[in-house]
Amino acid sequence: MRATSTYALADVARQRRLQLGLSQTELAKRAGMSRRWLREFEAGKESAQVGVVLRLFDELDLAVDVTERATPKVDLDDVLDRYLR
Repeated sequence: MRATSTYALADVARQRRLQLGLSQTELAKRAGMSRRWLREFEAGKESAQVGVVLRLFDELDLAVDVTERATPKVDLDDVLDRYLR
């Protein structure tokens, strides 16, 4: 999954929490955060701290993978050479 917003990350966490049958209160306690923080995060709060989100994901047995976007690289010299042939 490619997450492009805090809301998308929150949705993954919420779905996993529900899959595990955990309440917000139970998960917040396990992850060492307040239920209020978890509730606000699951609602899509934009200013969530990365360290806290990572701790939450760890408690949910979720991993965050960071990869470079697959954007095509254009070598203009190569394009010009092929055009001139």
